[in-house]
Amino acid sequence: MVSLVMTRMSTYWVVLPFKGKPVRKAIEIRNKVNAVVPLDLIVRTPEQVAERLAQNDWFMREIVERGRTLYEANQVGEKLH
Repeated sequence: MVSLVMTRMSTYWVVLPFKGKPVRKAIEIRNKVNAVVPLDLIVRTPEQVAERLAQNDWFMREIVERGRTLYEANQVGEKLH
């Protein structure tokens, strides 16, 4: 599953399966986006999100409850929203 959630202006939370460090994936995504404004990316795997929610992480919970889903797909290219 791939999700893109806007948490506040120019801050985006990206959830997708990947290997390696989240910061490396965020840099990879940022380099592919032609943003004309500053862009903050928070990148996590679905497993990392589930783990943090199970630990009652207030930050993750707020994103899930208050963030606005901009894009969601079961697989890359298979849009749900």
